[in-house]
Amino acid sequence: MAKHTGPRLEGRNGAIWDHYLGGWTQERIAEQHGITQSRVSQIIQDVRDSIPDEERQALITTEVERLDRVLVEAFDVLDTPHYVVNAGKIVHEITEYAQDDDGNVLLDEDGNPKAAKLAKLLDDGPRLQAVDRILKISAERRRLLGLDEPQELRATLTQTSPEVLERIRRAKAQDG
Repeated sequence: MAKHTGPRLEGRNGAIWDHYLGGWTQERIAEQHGITQSRVSQIIQDVRDSIPDEERQALITTEVERLDRVLVEAFDVLDTPHYVVNAGKIVHEITEYAQDDDGNVLLDEDGNPKAAKLAKLLDDGPRLQAVDRILKISAERRRLLGLDEPQELRATLTQTSPEVLERIRRAKAQDG
């Protein structure tokens, strides 16, 4: 693993790299070392660029494992119901109104309809944030694993309508 080898990781740069691998934010690292976040980013990139190929794969594996752990947490948030809270209390919605024997909705002393059944009001915000985080984690994993690299695609036409063939011929004539 590219954690403690070579002069590139001595002194402050080594400490910054260790903090980065430990999951610290660049802002926290900058504050710890009295430098700007952009300088921290530059140091991290310099260290990353100096990693020999054989160590780079171990680093990618470490990063993917870290992303996998975070991905599990994000899916846990996605799968957990979250309720709307106001003033420290869960907000409920009326799912059925109380009625008298004639089917008229009963009112409370303030003139508001009485509830026969309540349900906790679900808050979609945390779930939507989890979806957003899952997409970001997935994009980072794809980038690290090289899955988003451009791929050469070759297609063979076995049966094509005359109209499509004519369009292809015209397009090639315009390009060529």
